[in-house]
Amino acid sequence: MGEVKGLKPCPFCGKEARMHKRLNTPYHAVVCPDTKCPGHNLYVLFWKEQDAIRAWNRRDGVDDNQTGVD
Repeated sequence: MGEVKGLKPCPFCGKEARMHKRLNTPYHAVVCPDTKCPGHNLYVLFWKEQDAIRAWNRRDGVDDNQTGVD
């Protein structure tokens, strides 16, 4: 799927995250495009795109104005 406005960068490497839509399924996920990053394979599938974005953007211990990346 590609770029989506409002996605925070990957919390592991800081690269731009991407929306992923599973082919032939109703599922959405957000992933890191870097195959060497833990954020590439660490994702949860959601029915709604907005739910996937909300889950990806959540950072424990970080307020909503921060990315969680140094």
